Amino acid sequence: FRQEVANVPLYVNLAPESPAHTATNSNGDATLSVRIYNNGSTTTDKPFEVSFYRDAFLTDLIGSVTVPPVAGCVREQLTATVVWEDVPAGLHNYWVAIDSFNKIPESNEVDNVTTGAVLADPVSTMYLPISLR
Repeated sequence: FRQEVANVPLYVNLAPESPAHTATNSNGDATLSVRIYNNGSTTTDKPFEVSFYRDAFLTDLIGSVTVPPVAGCVREQLTATVVWEDVPAGLHNYWVAIDSFNKIPESNEVDNVTTGAVLADPVSTMYLPISLR
């Protein structure tokens, strides 16, 4: 068994949890946060970027933050936080990319993006569900 375990290659698999939805005043600032974990079997060897975007194509940057290396086997979680300034009234989705500059070789790069939402001025903007029969 020891030999079998010794032959299993070590790997990194960074992934985000779904971020909490945020509310703010219109034209106010919203604090966006995401928790990050490493589902791989070894620690990342260097810091990496976490970027928040206004669009699904990951081109309209809200902000980025550098996070330290993360231990493997989901032993720890880190939180990356940025501030989205002057959010207009309404419901706005945002996307978060973990290791946005691909500095960390991973076993699975597909699970590095998640999405959240900001509701600006929820008191003056009412969203009602529509039910069709």
